[in-house]
Amino acid sequence: MAGVSSAAIAEGVLSDGLARRRDLLAAGVHAGWLRRRLATGRWWEPLPGVIDATGASNQIHGWLRCGLLCAGEEAHLSHRTAAGLHGLLPTPRPGDPLDVTIPHGATRRRHPLVQLHRNRRSTPRDFVGGLWLSTVAATVVDLADQVCLNDLRCIAADAVRKNLTSPGQLQAAKRPPRGGAEALRLVVEELEAGAASGGEAAYWRAAVQRGLPRPKLNVQVTTRNGNRYMDGLFDDYRLGYEIDGRSVHAKAEAFVPDLRRHNDIQLLPLVLMRFAVSDVFTALDDVMAVTEGFLLSRAAELQLPAPKFTNARRRNGASGRRR
Repeated sequence: MAGVSSAAIAEGVLSDGLARRRDLLAAGVHAGWLRRRLATGRWWEPLPGVIDATGASNQIHGWLRCGLLCAGEEAHLSHRTAAGLHGLLPTPRPGDPLDVTIPHGATRRRHPLVQLHRNRRSTPRDFVGGLWLSTVAATVVDLADQVCLNDLRCIAADAVRKNLTSPGQLQAAKRPPRGGAEALRLVVEELEAGAASGGEAAYWRAAVQRGLPRPKLNVQVTTRNGNRYMDGLFDDYRLGYEIDGRSVHAKAEAFVPDLRRHNDIQLLPLVLMRFAVSDVFTALDDVMAVTEGFLLSRAAELQLPAPKFTNARRRNGASGRRR
């Protein structure tokens, strides 16, 4: 009879097959009955203190709930885990390590699959699909000292391009970790200048720091086949540029339209440079040298004063290396 009673109690506590051990015991489930269930493999404990009665932890939603249950009250998913759920990084899978933020001062048992972050300030949160997680803006800010500068550029630009957040919201979300404050400042400035991708942001930053004429970003031009966009344009020199990534531009649905767009732009009275985003991230000196050569050539062709370059390279702004 005691076993039936414990089963009935447990059924009322379990939510989608998951519950904290302490909640089951507090509700009246007999400790010995629970131990036997775990010992025989009918139930299991995927994370410390979390009981799975149905295999819910083998699905991503259940696994995420396990992380929150393990971290306790007021916990929310954050950092890389939240970025994955917002579509800014690969979606986490069952068994992947989880990033969870808890209130400052809270004590929790450490576990290799639950990376705990503590925050002195209240973090803006969203409640999505029954899960608490950091807002998009707060997530990007959290990552400011977790990823290298170029990765932060890509993540932030992706979030803004998808209308998930804005440069202003990133700036106002909360104070970033000490190590990420400068990186976040750079990224927000690049986004406000009009960068729509990490490659565009890195290129614009390098051009500005080297004293090149400041390019306009995502410029619309009128061609014989309608309006087209270029990633950037040195307007006075009628010198445009495109920064192409294999993950987007090599896709069948993008490849042919891109070729047509580039040909339409080339028929205008301007010159179009093309760079691989991988070169912008890993061979930026070479990319800038090519750009300077084009600018000097265009100045001569258009009979304009030759631009002066400082060739200054500030490591924290032009480089994407991890700090």
